Amino acid sequence: MAILVTGGAGYIGSVTVEQLTAKGESVVVLDDLAYGHRESIDADTPFYQGFAGDRGLLVHIIKEHQIESCVHFAALAVNLGTGRGHSVLEVIETARRITGLAIRARIEGPRPGDPAWLVADPSRAKALLGWEPAMSDLNAILQSAWVWKKKRPRGYRSLATAK
Repeated sequence: MAILVTGGAGYIGSVTVEQLTAKGESVVVLDDLAYGHRESIDADTPFYQGFAGDRGLLVHIIKEHQIESCVHFAALAVNLGTGRGHSVLEVIETARRITGLAIRARIEGPRPGDPAWLVADPSRAKALLGWEPAMSDLNAILQSAWVWKKKRPRGYRSLATAK
């Protein structure tokens, strides 16, 4: 039995994969690599490049690896720290303030099917992983991400060339 992590090669997904693996869980990663990086996933972890909406691929992965649960990060911004959501605009404004960059944004109405409100419940991650957030404040989270990005301007590619 294994846990499927969609978006598992992204910033949050790869940390989740690392922590699940460290706890002895069998993990399989599915990521289209639009925002994720193959280099962020250990070579021993089964990895599939594809879309979370590809039913045929999902059926194959589920049967091949006996998937019992799924952690879905593909194309989602999640806040596992508090169970409190932040608007996209709130995140953009905070990122502008922290980075000092003029981050462009285009405000549009919701797409068909978009939920009015979507917040991740951290209780399952806490129960399964014994996970407690190191930081849950939006400012602290974005500051940490900005420091990481400044140290690794090429992202995970910086890590691959260092190996």
